[in-house]
Order: sequence, then C-alpha cells, then structure tokens
Amino acid sequence: MKTVPQRRMASGFTLVELLTVIAIIMILAGLTVGGLSFYNRKVAEDKTRLQLKLLASGLEAYFADNGEYPLTTNAEGKGQTDELYKALFYDTDNDGNSYQDDEDQEIYLSDLDPASNSQGWITGTGVNVKLIDGFGNEYRYRRLTNPTQMRNPDFDLWSIGADGHTNATTVEDPKNKDDIWEQ
Repeated sequence: MKTVPQRRMASGFTLVELLTVIAIIMILAGLTVGGLSFYNRKVAEDKTRLQLKLLASGLEAYFADNGEYPLTTNAEGKGQTDELYKALFYDTDNDGNSYQDDEDQEIYLSDLDPASNSQGWITGTGVNVKLIDGFGNEYRYRRLTNPTQMRNPDFDLWSIGADGHTNATTVEDPKNKDDIWEQ
C-alpha cells in the first residue's frame, strides 16, 4: 500500500491578519491619547478657574483692609505675580518684612504658602515667586491708575490659557480665545 504524504498545515497568522490587528491597536491608542488630552485640558481649566477665584478672594480681602488693590506698572499684566504674591502673602503690609518676620501681618491667601504649595502654582522662592496656572503659564494681573485701559473697573486677573498667547488690549483678538478671566 502506498501512503500519500500528508501536508501539515502551518499554524500562525497571515500577514493580513497581523496588519489588521496592528491597525486596530493603533486606532484604539489614538482614541485613548485624544481622550487623555481632552481630560488633561479640562483638569487644567478647572484648576485655573479655582485658582483665579482664590486670588480674587484674596484681592477683595486686601482691598477691604487697604482701600485699594495692589497697583501694577505693566499694562499687559505680564510679570506682576510677584507683586501679587507680596501683597497677598509674603509682605502684605509692605514694610519690607516677610510673613515669617512680622507676626502682626495679615495673610490674605494662605494657599500661597510655599511650604505647602497645595495648589501647585508657586515657582521660585522669597519675593521672586511666580504664580503659574494649570497650563504652566504665569498668571496676568493688572491694576492701573487709568482703568479705561483695563477690562474690569477694579483689576484684571486672567490666565493666558493653553496656547500661551494673549492680547490684553483687544478683547476680540483671536489670541484670547482660550484665555480664562476672573470677572
């Protein structure tokens, strides 16, 4: 009797099957990364809105004691958070002594304590502190002697948003589309 050699079936996946699985994995990974990006942006926006409310609350308490908001010199509001920090936490009575050296000093916003930094918004030390928003950009603050150059009559306080661009003088500028303002 003559036996016919049987062909063994090769086990494994074909190239088409492997490429299909890789394509599905890539699509799912893309959807996951996109979803995480949206989630991270939403968290940063919420954190920024909360911090703006805290800063505004501290400014209102400062105003109640001093009769005015801290003045700034930069009409763009840029680089003013160190003055804001000094006024609300570090040297609130403007006598040159820090909160550590002056027991009579009023602290208007205890969340600005660099020892805890519970909001994660402080970078730098001493009077060289910058207050950063949820996107990693420095907040903008201005209170000018001529309020017609400002958006609000008392003070302007805002985040320049995720894109890192703003135009403080023109409200309708497309650079302002993701800015977050404290009203």
